Order: sequence, then C-alpha cells, then structure tokens
Amino acid sequence: MEVSEMEMKQVYEALEKVENGADLIAAIKGEINTLNNEAKKHRTAGEKSAIKCCIKSCVKQAK
Repeated sequence: MEVSEMEMKQVYEALEKVENGADLIAAIKGEINTLNNEAKKHRTAGEKSAIKCCIKSCVKQAK
C-alpha cells in the first residue's frame, strides 16, 4: 500500500510502532483539533454574515 492511500487509522497504527509514536499521534490529533476549531469559527462567522445580509435584504424589500 502506498503512503498516499493510507487512512488516518493506518497512519496511527504505523506510528504506534515507532519510538515516540504516541507523542506524534497526540501532536497530530492536537493539530487536527486546532484546525477543526478554527474552521468552525470561520463557518460560524460566515453563517452570521449571511444571516445579517439576508435580514438587511428582507428589511429593504419590506419598505
């Protein structure tokens, strides 16, 4: 199997077999968590912007 075809589960299994593998796994999971949280902030901000835009548009149409 090529490395490019590995799933995360397989990556973690391979890392478990190397020295300091548990630390590497923790670092990867921590970084993924940080990136997911950052993406969530951007999605939430985008949703709020879209709602504000929609409300402004609706108010203009109502006048």
